[in-house]
Amino acid sequence: MNKFGSGEGKNSRKVITYLEMKNKILSTRITERVFRHINILNWLPQYSKQDGIGDFIAGITVGLTMMPQSIAYASLAGLSPQFGLYSAFFGSYLYVVFGTIKEVSIGPTAVMSLLTYEFTNGLGIEYIVLLTFLAGCVELIMGLLNLGFLIDFISTPVISGFTSAYSVIIIVSQLKSLFGLRKFKTKGFIDNISKLAVHLHETKIWDAALGIFCIIFLLILRKAKDVHLESPGDANLTTHQKKIKKCLWFISISRNTIIVLVSAVLAFLFETAGLSPFILSGQIESGLPPFHFPAFSIQENNSTITFPEMCSELGLGIIVIPVVAILANVAIAKAFATGPSFDATQEMLTLGVCNIFGSCVCSMPTCGAFTRSAVSSASGARTPMVGLYSGTLIVLALSLLTPYFYYIPRSTLAAVLISAVAFMLDWNILKILWNCNKRDLFLVVLTFVSCLGLGVEIGLLIGVVTNVIFLLYLWARPTALKVVYRTFQKRQQPLILFNVRTGIKSMLQTTADVKMILYADTEKEIVDLIFGEILDLERSETIPLIEKGTQEHEVTIEIETGCIDDLIQDTLASNESSLNECGRDK
Repeated sequence: MNKFGSGEGKNSRKVITYLEMKNKILSTRITERVFRHINILNWLPQYSKQDGIGDFIAGITVGLTMMPQSIAYASLAGLSPQFGLYSAFFGSYLYVVFGTIKEVSIGPTAVMSLLTYEFTNGLGIEYIVLLTFLAGCVELIMGLLNLGFLIDFISTPVISGFTSAYSVIIIVSQLKSLFGLRKFKTKGFIDNISKLAVHLHETKIWDAALGIFCIIFLLILRKAKDVHLESPGDANLTTHQKKIKKCLWFISISRNTIIVLVSAVLAFLFETAGLSPFILSGQIESGLPPFHFPAFSIQENNSTITFPEMCSELGLGIIVIPVVAILANVAIAKAFATGPSFDATQEMLTLGVCNIFGSCVCSMPTCGAFTRSAVSSASGARTPMVGLYSGTLIVLALSLLTPYFYYIPRSTLAAVLISAVAFMLDWNILKILWNCNKRDLFLVVLTFVSCLGLGVEIGLLIGVVTNVIFLLYLWARPTALKVVYRTFQKRQQPLILFNVRTGIKSMLQTTADVKMILYADTEKEIVDLIFGEILDLERSETIPLIEKGTQEHEVTIEIETGCIDDLIQDTLASNESSLNECGRDK
């Protein structure tokens, strides 16, 4: 009885130990998940005073860059300027908590604004906010399901053609504001070109002159940071020269803010003098937006438009916009990530959260921008805390400066946009692909032309589908192996593949041009295939070796027991030298 009781107690202690171990493992997993997805917990405990100073400087600099960009991108999306600012602060705050790359700055971008305009042209702000929410949901789901690999099907040539196309589309779309033309609705790139030609005679000289001056001024300031102050033959800068270099750098990266400020002051002076030579941005609603979830149904013309009907109006935008946003964010993260800190899944989840909660403050779709990330990196960003300062600067602008945004000329905002996207045109890739890969060159041109003629979403889809077709063709027909096989045939030498997996062997054997490849799984089989018979290791044998450009000669090999490895090494070395000679001939 005592034994049984003692044994029962012992078993009870075992059960308790097992439960404790199970709970400990569960607790560890939960902790790891929390620290992985709430990234601020990883770096905030080690946050130092130097980190704070570096992040403050970088945050103010990024904020000064983001502010005029956000106003300009709102006009590109067909929205009032305040909606660009609404899109610039909430994502910055959230990225501080969840983001992994210190240089990434979440906010409105040129491509997001263009795509938003493409899918919501003629629709109300409710549709844009709902599009932001749905895009965030798609991004979040893709992150949870680890679907980032789908982005790999959008190859570099397709991205290049798409980027160049939307750059051209943005430049053309901003010409009407640059020249002071009255607003007219357009459908697509071709229609925009034709209507510009029709209305070109309505150009306002003051707006055109201001816009062209702003572009020239921005391009000059862009190069200010590259001015060389060193004395000839002396690479070291003096203390005075270093201060001047710092000032030129700050002026260069703040060029958008400077040109917008100068233009607004100039317009204000004209207005106070009773003159109105420029078309201005107009009245902008001040203050912060209320926090609420987007409307999933709206009243329009005494009828209710349901959620499915709103989604039907948005169409492919629900898929295209999040895919392009993820593509941009992952590309920026890869470019600026250092060490093992890059987590593509976490970036996708963070982008989804930023857009979902951004829609609660009337934001349009957002993602990271290369220009802001480059500014953040050059400004000495230390942690994602940069977003706290840049977002706060936007909030202060919404609270205090919106009455003065009224005086910003539209031609100046057009100049800011044109100067920003002009350098996204990828001309260099054409020359590179012309020399090395005509197939990828075709992809670039096809995607570019399709985006201009059929719209960016259809053009991107055509580029991706064509790229997948090319990949399937290459997978079905291993071209590289054919070239090697034909080279061996030309030299009258056998091509032997060693230790090939069964699946790969079956695939190759179904390819008509390479059916005659030989396969071996052991070193003995290689020797048998090379000499055409099983070697008799008990006698010496004369083995003919075929060499291109030389007559057949005899090599006498004295075979002793245990020397099979030496024979194989000599034979393989002979074939290797023949292969090297083949490479030199080619």
